[in-house]
Amino acid sequence: MSTEDPYKYFRVEARELLEKLLKGVLDLGKSPAILESTSSLLRYAHTLKGAARVVKQPEIAQEAHAIEELLEPYRDSVSEISQESIKRLLELLDIIGSRIVKLEYPSQLIQTNNIGSEQDSEVNRSIRADISQIDALSNSLREAGTHVALIREKLSQSAEELQSSLGSQWLGVNDSIEVIDRELRQVQDLVEHLRFESPNTLFIDLERTVRDVGQSLGKKVIFKSSGSEVRLDTHVIGALRAALQQVVRNSVAHGIETEDERQAAGKPLHGTVDVSVMLRTTIKGKRVVFQCSDDGRGIDLEAVRSVAISKGIISAGARNMTDQALIDLLLKGGITTSSAITELSGRGIGLDVLRHSVTGLDGEVTLNSKTGRGTTVEIEVPLSLTSCEALCVEAGTTSLIPLDSILATARIAAKDIHRGPTGQSVTYNGQVIPFFSLASKLLKQKTFDEVITIWSAVIISCDSNIVAIGVRHILGISSIVVRPLPNSIECPEIVSGVWLDLNGSVRLVLDPSGLVREANSFVESPEPNQRLRDPVLVVDDSLTSRMLEESILESAGYRVEAASSGEEALLKAHSQRFLIFLVDVEMPGMDGFALIETLRADPGLRDIPAILVTSRASPEDRRRGKEVGASAYIAKGEFDQRTFLDTIESLIKS
Repeated sequence: MSTEDPYKYFRVEARELLEKLLKGVLDLGKSPAILESTSSLLRYAHTLKGAARVVKQPEIAQEAHAIEELLEPYRDSVSEISQESIKRLLELLDIIGSRIVKLEYPSQLIQTNNIGSEQDSEVNRSIRADISQIDALSNSLREAGTHVALIREKLSQSAEELQSSLGSQWLGVNDSIEVIDRELRQVQDLVEHLRFESPNTLFIDLERTVRDVGQSLGKKVIFKSSGSEVRLDTHVIGALRAALQQVVRNSVAHGIETEDERQAAGKPLHGTVDVSVMLRTTIKGKRVVFQCSDDGRGIDLEAVRSVAISKGIISAGARNMTDQALIDLLLKGGITTSSAITELSGRGIGLDVLRHSVTGLDGEVTLNSKTGRGTTVEIEVPLSLTSCEALCVEAGTTSLIPLDSILATARIAAKDIHRGPTGQSVTYNGQVIPFFSLASKLLKQKTFDEVITIWSAVIISCDSNIVAIGVRHILGISSIVVRPLPNSIECPEIVSGVWLDLNGSVRLVLDPSGLVREANSFVESPEPNQRLRDPVLVVDDSLTSRMLEESILESAGYRVEAASSGEEALLKAHSQRFLIFLVDVEMPGMDGFALIETLRADPGLRDIPAILVTSRASPEDRRRGKEVGASAYIAKGEFDQRTFLDTIESLIKS
């Protein structure tokens, strides 16, 4: 791990775990049947605690441990968790969120925004670049592209004169301009991708707002959401966040009745606020629609009429105004039917926030209300985000290749791959094109390549080049939203970003231009030495721990493979030979103790050393590790790089 930024992997993992914890804790208050939820939350908290200890952040580890202690009594219980416990869990998550923000690498400190508040900082959501910075960079790139176009135009006008004076150097100048132009376009595309995000984090914000307002007013309210698959421009979400918070706040404060009122009206005691996001095609093109509905009392239009008359907004003679006209009047702001001014309502400015936010996006607001049945606020704004379709492939790890760069897929026999001094090639449609194994470049693996007799291949076309990429399996097509990689994370240039799948697993998104460049610059590497021939298998569900161990091992000259569960580790262990297994204890499904016990019972694997690397450091855990056959036991809280490598080296040589 880089000494300049020791938290580069931890920040990524911690934010994702924090978001899962926050959503899970909010879900706990909805149903007494919490066994499964509690089990997941305990696992997230434990993973966060272990990762924090790895990067020497004891405060975060202690707070994660406090979350475990609060949840532990409910692991095997059907008792409903108390609201006081939920409140304390949310407080701990807020504290952890603020600590994660403070770990931002100085050169990457960016503006953030606090869940459920009206302040401009939000520590409990994934940190994204400030939209004004993205816009400024995007504008600068467009300006640079314009200058390059002008230079090209001037050069083309005097091409003959330049060619005669520069001779062979002219080709280099012209090629350089083409490269600059192409790379500017690539950077522009990447900048645009920074704007994309799912509304899931917004939903968590709104759910937190509904919960907090409901508790302050003594109302029981259920929050529902839908449309998480819709991908939105970050600018749209940022511009509407405060407005949508005001809408759901109004739903609870003005719409949802008290329990006594709802009981008298024959309604469920719990009120409901439902927020949905959907796409709509109109004469203006594709639009995104935010819809917030409640099942409350509805708007008292007669009260609106009376207040408008008393304030002189309308004349007394306008008593025949239609309901829709009164609603339109209400949307203009300045009218409130609240009898008292509180922190939540009473000044008539809430709808001003909504109107100004939507108007600034060239959007529209409609409001419908039925007395005794509830109110629906609909916000329609332009859509500036489109999903990216990608082909999912497996080559040692699951990766994705943008579909618009793919010409075809094919099956290629190993005997049909031609090997030369500059690399490998295959014949496609009568044309010889470069070929390389994705695993060999992405994961530096060749072991699997040597036993593959029939390859699955992806034929990619980019920048007038065609190349073939060898993979083990083609898994299908997915609709994805690319998340940019932080500058601090070092990845091969063939990786353009990441995608989080439905299970929260990180999947690499490959850059077609990078794949083409890699294929055209491929040179066969020399035979690996003995140490590199068999890899080390790191088994840990924590991204931070895996990255740290991989970094240390690769720096020491080892080849490394990783697995995020015991089940995945067993599959890999039966598919190739490993020097040693490094195993975490606390993992979903099969834990580390069970994994080592299974390895020791297998005649083909029992002689391979296995080290437990875990945050569990009690005498009982160490004794259990020895009983199942662990070759050594390393506590993450006492982690030392030199001792770690020395232990591995001694076990390999013994």
